[in-house]
Order: sequence, then structure tokens, then C-alpha cells
Amino acid sequence: MRRGVASLSGFTMIELIVVVVILSAVAFAIVPRVVGNEERAAEAEVRKVENFLTSVATRSVLSGQAMAIVLEEGRLSAQTLRAMGDAADFTQERRWIEDGLIIPIRLDRVEVSDVIAGSAPVKPGEFRIDMPSGAARPSVSLLLESERTGKSWRVDLASDAARAYSVAMGQGEKLTPIGRGSVDLDDAGLTETPW
Repeated sequence: MRRGVASLSGFTMIELIVVVVILSAVAFAIVPRVVGNEERAAEAEVRKVENFLTSVATRSVLSGQAMAIVLEEGRLSAQTLRAMGDAADFTQERRWIEDGLIIPIRLDRVEVSDVIAGSAPVKPGEFRIDMPSGAARPSVSLLLESERTGKSWRVDLASDAARAYSVAMGQGEKLTPIGRGSVDLDDAGLTETPW
């Protein structure tokens, strides 16, 4: 009886190369999508902040009530100053209450790293920007940064503007106060918008 060579089990070099090529192709297809999704999610959150400030501006003009923009624990909300009890009684205590018409937003993808109200800097961690009734509201500028993508955006609401706008910021750029009503349409990406 002849004994044969024992058969070895395992992968051939060609099989290993094919597997590595397939895994590389899958990685090249998935990684850009994951990174791109994070950037798109951060940009969507910047748009939410932009729409939030626009809603606050609209509400303050239409209601004539004192409004406030409040950031607490990563949550941006709008508050109105309301009388407790009979609204016609001006001696009643007034309190800041979260506005039921403007939906608060949670900042998960970006964080507020700098704030300017009017021409004064505001502590960015937790803040309150008051907009008194019967007086010009202050301009508001927020610098939003995404640690995950390394990008930053400036969101501005001019004191007499009806709409907030956002602009991507370069690395290391600082927030500066905006002039009364000054909006550079080219910087805001609104080159086709009539003024």
C-alpha cells in the first residue's frame, strides 16, 4: 500500500489576494460615505439654527412680545416674557416662558463656540440674548463648530433682518460683529438673490 502525500488545508495566495482586493474596494466605497454623512448632518444642523433664528425674528416682529434666545445644555430655545395671571394687569409678575410656537433644537453635531449679541461678546457655553419689545433687537452672530468634521460656520441675524443666514468659515477665523443690516450676499451664498 502506498501512502500519499497528506493533503494540506488552507488558502492559496491567489485566494488571499482576491479577498484583500474585495475588502479594499468595499472600504473605499464605504469610508467616504460615512465621512460625507457626518458633514451633511452637521450642515443640516447649521440650517436648523438658521431657521430657528429666522423664526425668532419673525415671531418678535409679529407678536410685539419680548423674546429671548436661550442656550442651555446644548439645547437652543426661544422664550417669551409673559404676565402671570391677568395680562391686562400691568402690576402682575412677568416670567420668561418657553415659546410654544418655535420648536427648540438640540445641537448634537455642532457646538456654539462664540457668540456676539449687538456688538458685545457673550459667553458661549450657556447664554440668554434678550430682545425687548418696542425696541430694536440686537444683531446675533453665532460661530458653530463641528469637532467631527473640523468645519465651522457663522450664522448671522442682523438687527433689522427678517432672515438669518449662514456662511462657512475658514480655519481659525474669528467672529466679528455685523453692522446694522449689512449682509454680503456673495458671502452668504445668495448671489442670485435680488436686494
